[in-house]
Amino acid sequence: MNLCVQSGGAVGHFDKPTVYRLIKEAGFSSIDLNIDTCFNAGYLKDHMNEGKNPYEKGPEAVIDWYRADIDAIRDAGLYIYQAHAPFPAYRPDAPAAFVDYSIETFKVALEVCRRIGCGRLIIHGISLTRGDIKHTQKDIDAINEHIYTSLIDTAKETGVIICLENLFYGHEGAICEGHCSNEYDAVAFIDHLNALAGQECFGICVDTGHLNLVGKNQYKYLTTLGKRIKAFHIHDNDGKSDLHLAPYTGTINWDAFCLGVKDAGYEGDLSFETFRQYIASRYVDSRLLAPWLSLIAATGRVFAERIQG
Repeated sequence: MNLCVQSGGAVGHFDKPTVYRLIKEAGFSSIDLNIDTCFNAGYLKDHMNEGKNPYEKGPEAVIDWYRADIDAIRDAGLYIYQAHAPFPAYRPDAPAAFVDYSIETFKVALEVCRRIGCGRLIIHGISLTRGDIKHTQKDIDAINEHIYTSLIDTAKETGVIICLENLFYGHEGAICEGHCSNEYDAVAFIDHLNALAGQECFGICVDTGHLNLVGKNQYKYLTTLGKRIKAFHIHDNDGKSDLHLAPYTGTINWDAFCLGVKDAGYEGDLSFETFRQYIASRYVDSRLLAPWLSLIAATGRVFAERIQG
């Protein structure tokens, strides 16, 4: 069972070749490549179809944007296990065409994954927030259906698995369950999409931090999703904020997590989304990045032993 770590936030004090070399030396084998960092949601909404988004220019433009990362990853002897698409695909204040614009962006992202040898792309669904007074849950369900079914042909063509993610959202100080946070709803939706596709095109990326924020039982969620789990975002928090900390620095029950992964039958890479340690090294001391990476990788090895034992 190999270990994976997120690329986002890794480059701070160091150049890309140095960062990915440190990741490799720490004991990681693969990367969760953030191909969502070339713009943010506000930028995307405000500059639709102006030619400023590299995704509008096709997969080669996106690959060129991340060329330095891709080359440094390969030079370090790492591979790209999963990638994260731009998000979100919808905003209540966005033009009506925003959803279809996002779908075209996702199609390009799937082709990017195919070309760089990445087999899994994480694409966030959308949630009905309490602040959205224009839509009902039925409306949101229809938008999610439209987004994911529109990607089936491209998923088949590229052979890339689309990974949904369990989400949360905040409203007036409260943390609320978002898309795929309910394990039974997630199972039903993924199975529905795969039935429409006629093959396995969809799975889930389980985010441990998001589960903790909405008070979910890690073991129950993992074993309910079972073989539908295709990727992970492993990180810790205090149950109040999405902190993206290293395991054992928050309140997650990691024994339940490891047993859940084992009983779910997951055999892929364990991917850590612990970028707070990266960011901290920028402001504290860059010399801490290597030992922090090594500690996270050591934790991953302990997890792998428990899962496979």
